[in-house]
Amino acid sequence: MDEPELNTDELVAQMERDELADAALLTPRDFAKVIGVQPQLVYYYIRTKKLDVVVCQCGRKCVNVEAATKFFNERNQEVRKEPDVD
Repeated sequence: MDEPELNTDELVAQMERDELADAALLTPRDFAKVIGVQPQLVYYYIRTKKLDVVVCQCGRKCVNVEAATKFFNERNQEVRKEPDVD
């Protein structure tokens, strides 16, 4: 089955998601983009100490993708592989 063709904006967005999806550490905003939730939700769980952050080599606070994905899946907020495209 042929995949639907993407316009330029959709293609760039898909490439960004694919690049981010392979990372072990992501910023909360990037992690939210990959799993298809609002960044505020990720930041909320960080503030309430339910998600841990680590400081990566660049000095930014990041979440461990594997641990954060497990956290969201355990809360019945299934991580989507294909976020909604506007």
